[in-house]
Amino acid sequence: MEIMLNTVVEYKLVELLLGQTSLRSLIVAPSSFTNALAVPPILIRLVRDPIVDKYDLSFLRRFSSGAAPLSEEIIQLLKKKFPQTGFKQGYGMTESCSCITAHPPALYDYKYAHAVGTVVANTEVKILKEDGTEAGVNEPGEILARGPQI
Repeated sequence: MEIMLNTVVEYKLVELLLGQTSLRSLIVAPSSFTNALAVPPILIRLVRDPIVDKYDLSFLRRFSSGAAPLSEEIIQLLKKKFPQTGFKQGYGMTESCSCITAHPPALYDYKYAHAVGTVVANTEVKILKEDGTEAGVNEPGEILARGPQI
């Protein structure tokens, strides 16, 4: 923990990746970072765990999340508890090492939290229906992606 916090301070990091057990990392970290990249269970704890209320997290400006969708309830609780923040959603698959889609900076807002954003650079995505033809907007199908992160 101390090594991580020293690194944040020394290099003036602006983003901090929060894993499953990293809530304490956020609440005791210095305010040199403004963007918290967190898995949904951490975001759920941020809005439900009473210990969070004991800390000043007003330095946060954005939450970024992926790995699983967040419920509308959690999105609204985040927006209410941290009104100074925006929200960035990313989408990937087990087969990808990173995002396939993400919100661009202009869309870092809670109103876009249920959308997966736009296709990231150097990546192609298409959705195929069961009959092998390309799906249209809002049609279900299998996601196919090609890019350097696959």
